[in-house]
Amino acid sequence: MSTVIIGGGIIGASVAYYLSNDSAEKEQDVHVIESSSQLFSAASGYAAGFIAKDWFSPGVSPLGALSFGLHQKLAAENHGQRAWGYMQGTALSLDLDEREAGVRGKEWVSEGASRAEAVNKREHTVVEEGEAPAWLTGGRAEVISDEGVGQVDPLRLCQFLHDKTVSRGVTWHRPAQVVSLTINPSTQLIHKLFPSASIWPRISPLAGYSLLLRSPRHTQIHEQERYKGKSHAIFASSNPHLGGFSPEIFSRQGAEIYIAGLNSSDLALPTRAEGSKFLIDAQKINELKKVAVKLMGKLASGHSESSSEVVNDDDLQVLREGLCFRPLSKTGTPIVSRVKDEYLGANIKSDHSAVGRNIGGVFIASGHGPWGISLSLGTGKVVADLIDGVEPSADVSALSLYSIEEDGYNDSNRAFLQAFMARSSMTFEEAKPVLAAIFSAHEKREVLQEDITQADFNSYIATANSAISPFDLEIKATKRQTVINGESNGQTPSPFVYALVNTTSDPLTQLATMYTVDEIAFVKRLLDAMFETYNTRRCEAMVVSSMQAIQLAKVSSGDTSRRDSTDLPGTTQAGAAQSLSMSQAETVLSSLVDEGWLEKSAKGFFSLSPRGLMELRGWLVDTYNDEDEEGPQSRRVKFCAACKEILTVGQRCADRNCPGRLHDMCVRSFFRLQQSERCPVCKIEWPGDKYVGERALAANNQGRQQSRNTQMTNGTSQVDGSADQPNEDDAES
Repeated sequence: MSTVIIGGGIIGASVAYYLSNDSAEKEQDVHVIESSSQLFSAASGYAAGFIAKDWFSPGVSPLGALSFGLHQKLAAENHGQRAWGYMQGTALSLDLDEREAGVRGKEWVSEGASRAEAVNKREHTVVEEGEAPAWLTGGRAEVISDEGVGQVDPLRLCQFLHDKTVSRGVTWHRPAQVVSLTINPSTQLIHKLFPSASIWPRISPLAGYSLLLRSPRHTQIHEQERYKGKSHAIFASSNPHLGGFSPEIFSRQGAEIYIAGLNSSDLALPTRAEGSKFLIDAQKINELKKVAVKLMGKLASGHSESSSEVVNDDDLQVLREGLCFRPLSKTGTPIVSRVKDEYLGANIKSDHSAVGRNIGGVFIASGHGPWGISLSLGTGKVVADLIDGVEPSADVSALSLYSIEEDGYNDSNRAFLQAFMARSSMTFEEAKPVLAAIFSAHEKREVLQEDITQADFNSYIATANSAISPFDLEIKATKRQTVINGESNGQTPSPFVYALVNTTSDPLTQLATMYTVDEIAFVKRLLDAMFETYNTRRCEAMVVSSMQAIQLAKVSSGDTSRRDSTDLPGTTQAGAAQSLSMSQAETVLSSLVDEGWLEKSAKGFFSLSPRGLMELRGWLVDTYNDEDEEGPQSRRVKFCAACKEILTVGQRCADRNCPGRLHDMCVRSFFRLQQSERCPVCKIEWPGDKYVGERALAANNQGRQQSRNTQMTNGTSQVDGSADQPNEDDAES
């Protein structure tokens, strides 16, 4: 079975690259179909090449972060600085007099507002004299981001991807027009593509003009010596003195400067990309050139800064004029999704009994708008994952074709949410039989578990989240840190756990609907034991044994914890909680495990579950991290340096005072991108055998045993504590 990619721009090239890399399946051919005679003659080759890590809406953010990391990785492994002008960068906002308020979301594209306005609540830092690029002669600059942005030459990057895929055996067909789909040699040709398809995304073209320039104030000497090889990205909001549009300016490798931002929604999309050059409006190019001179031209004689009254001298060299069309979805966010078989018409069906690419299917990746270059590699990787039938490298559930195209909330969505609420948490494998039953009832035909895809699951979660968000509820996902029934050993990927969580209110008040005040006080004592008593510099266990948990059923008369039961809503008699019996405590513990709040390990240790960590995240940080204190014990709740999630199981830095922590599942992927295995915080060598969680107990007890053996050898002894138990001796005064 062959994989055919329709469209040979940077998205198609990225998909082909990740389908043909060293770890990909090799038994199937990959073909790229491009209608133009000249490759990359459209937006992919004529774009600015600006890339960003975290400038995106929540639904796009996972894809944005993945793609930015892949840009870094690809450049590091293939001399990207030399091959396609990869540069780290600084983004600045240009403040001009009489600046009008910008707009957010999709409107910046269609109405001309700067994409810098789309960065939600990003801090601006005033640029000191001499820090702004010397080639910028108009306006006052403020730093938007000094990290997490970069620059590439998209044409050279596309050419690299093309050459690499060709060397791996990918076949590029150009110029070629897709006119039909053949199911098998005896099947009649289907006119055009999928004429019976009942759902297709609404993608519209948006034209944009650009100029590639050189300035006497920006040479390669400036680039290397003054700016140390870093690029600058300048964003200005709409201003009447700038022609009413929002200029965007980017310095690129080779002392090039790219300016764009003048868009047109009136131009019709040409049949082929090379037809764009015949649609260029000279008047629009002149408008863009005037703005370029105003912002980057030589200051008039006798003037130290540009103004609306004084015109700069035009000493800029135009290297290239451009007009390209970017695909834009109706929501302004890209669509990255599998197309369900039932929407493709008769006789088109994937083989879900197969594995990998043999499953087949139709996939779509389009509508990236101005972020095509930035999101390209991540999109290629995710689509390759979908085609290979593996879990996507980023959560693109919000970018599903169905979450964008299908309106409404039907009975099948309602049934899914009810099933989820009954379970509180589930994995994709646990969701398969649920969705299969729902699909069977909804479609009035038998749907097998094997027919359920991750895209189906993601789509239903996205729809459910839209429905429950007004109630401050959300289905979130995280990976389990602990080993349950041998499902993960830290080397193989752990499945995502999806949980229904409260997004705003005090998490513990949710328990009040099911648990008594005394039972909630017991839960708080459990959490205090996990995150205070058995979470010290000497031993970060963050677990309690079954025996210790039962002992916490009794309220200590000397308990003066700042997080005692008086903090609980609804307590009586000044919050004096009563003790539980041992049987009551056992019942509560069993319920907390069954409901997904706690996990119990094979050795009988209780710890917070993925659901508990997701839902209690804010409360845990507020309760156990003291912003007013200094030292390592002021931050009892620590985060993984790779995934930024709370870490209760994993590895730690050898320096006990350093907060550097990594999940077991994050260690391999994190260090694969580094030159050496060093702590991400303090940069000392990463030990690999310093643990957080239940394994910290074994290491700590081993140390005690060695100490006792030494004492016995020296003729001394001490009372032995329980092996493999969190010990009060671990707590530090």
